[in-house]
Amino acid sequence: MIYVTAGGGYVGREIVERLVKAGQRVRALVTIPEEGQAIEGPNVETVVGDRARPETFAPTLAGADAAMLFTRNARDLVAKDASFCENMLWFVDEIRASGAFSLPMGNGRVGMIDYHDIADVAVKCLTQTGHEGRSYQLSGPELLSCADIATKLSRVTGIPIRFNDMPPDEFRKLLMSMGRPAWHAEEMTVSYLGMSKGASAVLTEEVQRVLGRPATPFDRVAADYARLFPGAVGQ
Repeated sequence: MIYVTAGGGYVGREIVERLVKAGQRVRALVTIPEEGQAIEGPNVETVVGDRARPETFAPTLAGADAAMLFTRNARDLVAKDASFCENMLWFVDEIRASGAFSLPMGNGRVGMIDYHDIADVAVKCLTQTGHEGRSYQLSGPELLSCADIATKLSRVTGIPIRFNDMPPDEFRKLLMSMGRPAWHAEEMTVSYLGMSKGASAVLTEEVQRVLGRPATPFDRVAADYARLFPGAVGQ
């Protein structure tokens, strides 16, 4: 049996689905029972627990042959979460309304990665030998600035999309107005400021090394989600 944390998150769900397709039995940790509904099915057992409270999930590891200890937004994971290609979906409503997306990123570039690539690497490491004791720093195939992303999104959607370099204080206030906890708003702001200065301008060949294929380019990810931007700006 393979144990997967954050089973209710989009990366966790993808890993669970791929593992089941590969014929594995999976035990998935979720934070609330409702999250388990998205992944329930044959060969999937869901358990409820909180990563921040080991006593709530440590016993659920019993009997697992391997574990994917992946977590979602937490104080020690914010910077890592900020480099997924799919996080651009956070800005769908803003782009629809104003034709722009806002971040305190300046000209910073990021090696953004498709979360499907993360899932594929995780499943291979969990189901095949040769990865014991290894660590992989994953990235996408190219370094992109927010201006680059705006250009690519404009190309695939057929609508003009701009990048708004939002001042950090405004971004922090925006997150809090959306209901984000103060600590999360602060950490996200600090994370994006770090990326604006090159903190995530890193490319690796680990996806190619593990999977035998290149990491998925942002253009392909953007094309997959182009349907979310129908019609003209402001529609």
